[in-house]
Amino acid sequence: MTADRRAIREDGKRLLNAARARGPVPFVKTWFALLGDLIFVGARHDLAYAVRALVRSPAVTVGISLLLALGVAATTTLFAFVDAVLLRPLPYEQPDRLVAMWESNVRADRLREGGSPGNVLDWVARNDAFDAITAMMTVSATLRGRDGGTPIAGVHVTRGFFDVYRRQPKLGRTFLADEFEGAASITSRQASSGEPVVVLSHRLWQTLGADPQLVGRTVSIEGRDWRVIAVMPEDFAAPDATAAFWAPWDMRVSYRGARFPQGPPRDARFLRVVGRMKAGMSIEGAAARMQVLANGLASEHPDTNADWTVRLFPLKDDIARSSRLELLLIFAAMFCLLLLVCANVASLAIARGVARAREMAIRMAIGASGGRVMRQLIAESLLSAMVTTAVAVVLAAWWVDAALSIAPADIPRLHEVAMNARVASFAAVLALVVTAVGNAVPTFRASRTPIANTLKDGVAVSQSASGRLRAGLVVAEIAAAVMLLVGAGLLARTFAELRRVDVGFDTGKLLVLRITPDAARYRTNAQTTDYYRRVLDSLREVPGIDSVAAITALPMSTIGSDFTRPYWPEDAGPEGKVISQASIRMATPGYFGTLRLPLISGREFTDRDDANAPRVVVVNQKLARQAWGAGNPVGRRLILDYQRGPYPYEVVGVVRDARDDGPRSEPVPEIFIPHSQNPYLVMNLIARTTPDPAALAQTARAYALRVDRDQPVHSVTTMDQLFGDAVQLDRFAMLLITLFAVAGLITAAGGVYALLAYTVVQRRREIAVRMALGASPRRVARSIVMESLVLALAGGTIGIVGAVASSRFARRLLFGVAPQDPVTLVTAVAVLLVVVVAASWLPARRAALIDPARAMRV
Repeated sequence: MTADRRAIREDGKRLLNAARARGPVPFVKTWFALLGDLIFVGARHDLAYAVRALVRSPAVTVGISLLLALGVAATTTLFAFVDAVLLRPLPYEQPDRLVAMWESNVRADRLREGGSPGNVLDWVARNDAFDAITAMMTVSATLRGRDGGTPIAGVHVTRGFFDVYRRQPKLGRTFLADEFEGAASITSRQASSGEPVVVLSHRLWQTLGADPQLVGRTVSIEGRDWRVIAVMPEDFAAPDATAAFWAPWDMRVSYRGARFPQGPPRDARFLRVVGRMKAGMSIEGAAARMQVLANGLASEHPDTNADWTVRLFPLKDDIARSSRLELLLIFAAMFCLLLLVCANVASLAIARGVARAREMAIRMAIGASGGRVMRQLIAESLLSAMVTTAVAVVLAAWWVDAALSIAPADIPRLHEVAMNARVASFAAVLALVVTAVGNAVPTFRASRTPIANTLKDGVAVSQSASGRLRAGLVVAEIAAAVMLLVGAGLLARTFAELRRVDVGFDTGKLLVLRITPDAARYRTNAQTTDYYRRVLDSLREVPGIDSVAAITALPMSTIGSDFTRPYWPEDAGPEGKVISQASIRMATPGYFGTLRLPLISGREFTDRDDANAPRVVVVNQKLARQAWGAGNPVGRRLILDYQRGPYPYEVVGVVRDARDDGPRSEPVPEIFIPHSQNPYLVMNLIARTTPDPAALAQTARAYALRVDRDQPVHSVTTMDQLFGDAVQLDRFAMLLITLFAVAGLITAAGGVYALLAYTVVQRRREIAVRMALGASPRRVARSIVMESLVLALAGGTIGIVGAVASSRFARRLLFGVAPQDPVTLVTAVAVLLVVVVAASWLPARRAALIDPARAMRV
């Protein structure tokens, strides 16, 4: 007992006797105060001794702390992503009441379709499960400024938008009810009946100078002045982080007149719909009520709503849907690596514990209890955890920024990923847990050290048990490393298969430019057609460009008008008439040749397919098979329910199917319409080049701007880059899992090396005896290597079983490779064996070089 603690006890007796005379309450207060003093003094001495103990073996201390810090930092980095995307509540009032609403048709295998304008209006008017429902449509627009035009993404929102999200602006106010009346689309040629108003995102407000006085002023969007009424907070992102502004939208204004005699369409399903359920309403109850409403609409409008229902999903889950499995897989792999690190640290801690066994035995022999020794070792663990936390938080802060720089841009809620207090707290708790796990066994064993046996020989007789325990930990490390290697191999093969997929056209040597002309400047179809004709003519003058064309929705591009419309063959009788949906694309002459999308039969569009010519279309193979089977569709007509209502179009050509949404997607029915017969403002331009298309990017942009410098030519890229973007999440997952696998392999190799090196030292006399009796150095080395192979085979077997058992959870992430792919499994084991043998070489060599005479004298 220390002098401080002895003094506290002596003073305590005197104080307790005095307090007892004053009554029970003073006595209890004094007792607790003295207990606190004892605990404080004990903790202070434990920590001081822990510092001295850790400093005495700096190499082991630094090694353990650094290993743990690296593992904790990497896990914390990924937790920052998982927390922001999957765990953290949405930044809205009562976010659990927010649901995403999708239309679904099981019979047509269309399970998640956007809401149609007509149906959404009925949902709003006739539902009894929601406080508010809003629909959103994202559009491309041009922001005018002193430096010319800048492309931005805007969102049309219907009445009830802020009633759904319930988020107050940073500056200004939200939309008033009368500001929705007569509000036309911001990119349409229609004029709103009232004053145009917009709400800006925090990001756009900062781009414009972050002036609080901007509220109340006007900004020029699409050639019109819009009054800014509010700026939203930085974390407001609806429907996603690309939104730069929000504008009120009255759907009835956009869908009326001769083009829409029936009013807002019910078969054009493209709106993002979000609802706020009534208080106390469950998602199951809301879904049941919406099903009743959907059944009623199907009875009232059988042509458009038969077999269509409404599906509801929690908004947080719906937002994270596209990246959930990938992030969880990466996080699980990271935890696997963290456990591997813990096993390695435990192995090092056991070795340190064996080395300190005599010290602990002496302390217990002179009066320290097992609990006192355990408290001392716990103090050392806490001190190590504090150091680990500090290093891990610093590393994680750097790594979060680095990970954000390479993360796919389409990961939802990416703007919320940050090294904040929540993530730092996770790092602290994780550091404490892994430190406790890594030191739990040696701490427990130290408190149960057999004193007499330990002091008798100067070493703990439990070294053999420690060796077996360390061997078990190494086997666990190898098993975890094999699981990571198999995961990395499967994802690497998946990525290679994706890169080899034939998407239907030639992605090489293809330059892509986007143009978003002002609706106010190009008000008529003739103006739009003439503008793009002149732009294409200008691009043809660029040296190195072989051909150019334009289309509304380009394969693998997220910019452009991509929508579906109903169609059926004109020659189908009443019995054979089956209404299907096809994606609609407006294309200029030369598009198929420039894209190198092969023409199967018929012809491409020509300049003669203008506004005065008969209406014609080109279809893809899937639509041709769907509509006419094995028959030749060229010369036949199909009915397309589009801007003119049901109208016949002659099929003049059939092109090969293409995977429009990337190599994982399947071809969908497509109908191509000559752009001159149905001009669209927002177009994607493509140019087939002789040199590297990236080298011509700035020149092509300059030539396009010669036609009209006020119309921004933006998002200049290449088709190869778009293809890469389509598989960027696969690449991100592959790179991270591969990095973890390499780290795990190195850690496992280090564990094998440390165990064998420790074994050689402990068995030095035994090896010397064997060599003195005739064992050759080669045989001794071979025995050490065989020990490593036994560990590798044991760990490899367990790892393969674990990988096969867990691979079914990652089945959706794989492409072109089976979860139990034998090539990957065999390769993982082969790599492991090579690394383990390499790790055992140096200990084996040291064993072979032992001098029996010297070893026997020690």
